[in-house]
Amino acid sequence: MMPWEYQPTEDNKVWLIIDHHVSQRITKPRTQRGRGKSITEIIAERKASSPEAAESLINARKSLARAVEKHQGRSLKTIRLDKGLSQSELAELMETQQSYIAKIERNPTDLYASTINKLAKALDTTCDEIIEAIANNE
Repeated sequence: MMPWEYQPTEDNKVWLIIDHHVSQRITKPRTQRGRGKSITEIIAERKASSPEAAESLINARKSLARAVEKHQGRSLKTIRLDKGLSQSELAELMETQQSYIAKIERNPTDLYASTINKLAKALDTTCDEIIEAIANNE
């Protein structure tokens, strides 16, 4: 089938061009960065192999926390970053999943008291500071 087809109109004075969509699926081979490892695994390996890399990552998170807090105020995210933790590391401390940490950082409303308590313990802070951070996020 041709990509364009010409057909006359009813009065045979004008020709219409009717477009036919032709697609061909071309798949490119995907490169595997990190030999198929997740970013969490790559970071864990680097942290384990080099104490300097681990310390550098913690300092970078703390610096990011200060910058975010300066523009957006204190939030659960800034408290976590200020402690030098990733979402995955906080999830591990709370015995939950990283996706749940991401969810409560985006929208921390309707948290159970037990969740606030777990956050406070994992982040080594008070429940009052967690509640204040939640209030700032709304």
